[in-house]
Amino acid sequence: MISQKPIVARLKSVGLRNVEGILEWAGLTEAPRASPAFFVAPEADSAAPNSMGTRVLDQKLTEQFGVIVVVEGRAHGSEMIDDRLKVEVDRVMDALILWTHPEAGRPTEYGGGRLLSADGYRVAWMVRFTTSRHIRKESQ
Repeated sequence: MISQKPIVARLKSVGLRNVEGILEWAGLTEAPRASPAFFVAPEADSAAPNSMGTRVLDQKLTEQFGVIVVVEGRAHGSEMIDDRLKVEVDRVMDALILWTHPEAGRPTEYGGGRLLSADGYRVAWMVRFTTSRHIRKESQ
């Protein structure tokens, strides 16, 4: 798993506020008070086979993480469609696409997005990203 802290720091450095990690998301007992709110969530990692011999390990890891964007809903009846969710998702994408995580060996790429939830009060959308890193270790 890749560290969430540099991702949180990157999002904050471009002016996003209310950015936290997956444990803060999991610990919510009610909707975030601030809108928009952002939560960095590791999603998956996968490893390629060892490319070295028996005494040396060199594996490429593909790391997948997401940023959950939570935006407050608005009362219907307005003639204009509110694009705040798109605006906030675009800000996250602009901050992370082609940025290189300190643990990664290549820049971050966009990996898609999906609706997590929508109720009468808020919408949560996950923006997915992919990067990679290597594990290298020699036997002692």
